[in-house]
Amino acid sequence: MSVTITSLPVGSYPLLVCGQGQAATNLLVSAGGTIYYRGDRNVSSSDTAVTNGSNVTVTGPTWIISASSSAVTVTDYPSAGDMEAEFATWQPLNAQQQVPLAGSTSAGQLLATGTLNTFVAVAGTATGQGMFYLDPALFPGGLQGRTPKIRIRGNVTTNAVAPACTNLVYGLVPVATVGGASAAVPTVATVSAATVAATIVTPLATTQTVGTSASAPFPAAGWYAFSLTVGTGGTAANANTIHGFELQVQRTAP
Repeated sequence: MSVTITSLPVGSYPLLVCGQGQAATNLLVSAGGTIYYRGDRNVSSSDTAVTNGSNVTVTGPTWIISASSSAVTVTDYPSAGDMEAEFATWQPLNAQQQVPLAGSTSAGQLLATGTLNTFVAVAGTATGQGMFYLDPALFPGGLQGRTPKIRIRGNVTTNAVAPACTNLVYGLVPVATVGGASAAVPTVATVSAATVAATIVTPLATTQTVGTSASAPFPAAGWYAFSLTVGTGGTAANANTIHGFELQVQRTAP
């Protein structure tokens, strides 16, 4: 199979052109300029140049890192089905684990506070310390036009008393506005609806339960936070729990 790529955009790098276990791939520069490739995505790796009119055969994982050429022809390029195996794996993007929540917590939305490892209501003290920035430009689609997607996984560990609330919802929420008085630590003043959310329904006593959301397109660049929404009824007295969040990213077929 031969694929021609013209006017390679900077935002498309790195481009995977040979996958794990794939047969040899021939890279041919067919127009003015030079491409640079390496065996992995790590910046510590050394790049190899292929100049105009030259070609090179590569095996194993190979990434085009940059190019000044106006066209690159990739022959014996792996099929879309083969490439899917390289992108199908969900990989961790951000996480916060082992956040405790006391029993007798009222129903409602709480935000995780990052390194403080607590839950606080929206606009509460220290909520700003749980914010983090996401940017889809860091996860370009690559040669096959793959689209980055995200999902969230929430987990809860319970003690001998079941929480009793109707459910627990673990969300990735966009930070809409920030606040904080003079000399105070900035807060998350308001949030928008969750981009992705995982629901765990009425967890039992002395259990560990994981919930996974549906996938969604990678959201717009901006600030986000992890939220836990305690369902109707709130948590029972003495039903202390521990909660975790893991945001994951995947590049899938268009």
